Order: sequence, then C-alpha cells, then structure tokens
Amino acid sequence: MRVANLSILVLAALSVSCSRGTPPPAPAAQPKPAERQKTVIDAQLKALDKAKAVQGTIDQQKKDMDKKLEDAGG
Repeated sequence: MRVANLSILVLAALSVSCSRGTPPPAPAAQPKPAERQKTVIDAQLKALDKAKAVQGTIDQQKKDMDKKLEDAGG
C-alpha cells in the first residue's frame, strides 16, 4: 500500500512539474509614472545631496593640493 501511494505521489509530482502553463501576456505599453509627490523629508534630502556635492569638491581640492605638495618635493 505504501509503495502504491508513493508511486502515485511521484507520478503526480512529475506530471505537474512537466506541464507547461500558459505563457504570460505580452506587456502592454506602460503608462508614464506620475510625478513625484512632495514629502516631509524633501528638504533634508536636498540638503544631503548638496552636502555630498560639496564633499566631492573638497575631496578634489585635497587631491590637487596633495599633488602640488608632491610635485614641490614635500
């Protein structure tokens, strides 16, 4: 009895795994996403982006200064 139940279970699993489902429908033209809404943290995000830009400028100035010092023999 156990062998029969096990074989039926195996056959059912194999038949399900081999079956093909219907292919997914072709994607329709995606609508344009809505404009981003203002949130409470927009001001903080803007300040953070500005700080990152300033940090990039400072890093570049430091690289330039280090290069000048290296070229001067220091």
